[in-house]
Amino acid sequence: MDHQANYANLEIQIRKQDEAGYPVQLHLDNKQQTPRGYLNSDIVSWFSSHSETKDGEQLFRYLFEDERLRQGWTAIRTKHPFCRVRLNIDWDSELHAIPWELLREPENLIRTPHTIAMSDETPFSRYLAGWSDPGSLITERPVRLLVAIASPKNLDTYNLAPIDVKIEQEIMTNATAGLSANQLKKEFLIDFSTLANLQHALKKGYHLVHIVAHGFFSHKSKESALYLVKENNEVDIVKASEFAAMIKQLHPKPRLIFLSSCQTANQVSAQAFRNFAHQLIEAGVPVVVAMQENVAMQTARAFAHTFYQELLAHGQVDLASNRARSHLLTKRLSGCSIPVLFSRLVDGRLLDNLSNTPSMSTIPDDFADRLLDILLNMPVLYSTGNRNTLLRKLPQHLRSTIPRDPTPTTDLTAIVDTAESWKQLPNSGELPLIIITKNALRFVKGSQQGQELEMLLEQFG
Repeated sequence: MDHQANYANLEIQIRKQDEAGYPVQLHLDNKQQTPRGYLNSDIVSWFSSHSETKDGEQLFRYLFEDERLRQGWTAIRTKHPFCRVRLNIDWDSELHAIPWELLREPENLIRTPHTIAMSDETPFSRYLAGWSDPGSLITERPVRLLVAIASPKNLDTYNLAPIDVKIEQEIMTNATAGLSANQLKKEFLIDFSTLANLQHALKKGYHLVHIVAHGFFSHKSKESALYLVKENNEVDIVKASEFAAMIKQLHPKPRLIFLSSCQTANQVSAQAFRNFAHQLIEAGVPVVVAMQENVAMQTARAFAHTFYQELLAHGQVDLASNRARSHLLTKRLSGCSIPVLFSRLVDGRLLDNLSNTPSMSTIPDDFADRLLDILLNMPVLYSTGNRNTLLRKLPQHLRSTIPRDPTPTTDLTAIVDTAESWKQLPNSGELPLIIITKNALRFVKGSQQGQELEMLLEQFG
């Protein structure tokens, strides 16, 4: 079930505890809301039975023990069998430590019992409100993915297992198999994954960032950290606040950061809102995937593999997360509730459909040469301002790669040569050479040169 329009949007808001418990309201499509009910304060003492099915059913009973909430949920789910579920809990709430990803609807409420965060019917995320703009849909092509793997040589000093770099590379390569260079550009940062090197790489403007590293949560400082690498290839402990400060300086910022590491989403008290996931959201990253407990490498790898396959297929982060979690259950891997999706996307959509990406092979081999010949014979382009107009609608990070020159012929040659080398598609969904051609046509439409440019476009289309 991938059709965006068929999902209703249901937000479960849980607010700070008062004398009656935790206030809870259900909001449907930002138009309707249930009467306020309460979650019993005893929820904070909840502990696992070590059965994910029993735990999920118990958490559901806890959450909807209040008759007003139970009736509201039943009415909504009866009318909307396909429902995007967002759990909105205050940033600093102790309730984030509870594995809500196990919530399980019992059989007497819908057709069959199911775990909400594993079903196509109910894509699930933890929604974090904030002041930063979550941004628009990623339509630029190719989607740029950076995979950073931190494998310092002295992990054993910290009683940590070595990270198999080759396996991690294979997982990400297999997860993105079948996508062309026009659709996805994937790069690896392996040797010396220092914070400085990571910052330098991110300045290139990656949409998605996947980080494989060990992590921990300090009970003393109430803060998470990652084990990255120093220049000497030994462990460098980087606090969440340091990492988030680096991300905050980036323009543009990554749209998604996946922390494939241990405990990067762990919370043990109200002060632990300063963990990695929350800090990254505060820094302006709209989507973060992190682990809320120690996670087995096999579980983390299996989740990541399916998550990226799904995300790059349909672009919906919450649906991708649900299917990845369901995959863990199918494979009988433990820890289905450990990966957590934090999101500021109301509709869950991060990417436009990659299948709509045209291929560079649709452009004739001599297209760039013929375009340059026409441009060099357009006196109007001897003006620097008019040459700048050729670059309209192109992303800034692409424009910045052109070695501009005050000499018109040299400048035009650099513009066309650089555009020909780009395998990216900007926000309009058109190839850079085509955009430049259309921009040039504005100057000479109706003339002989205009006709030549139109013939070029006709051959393309």
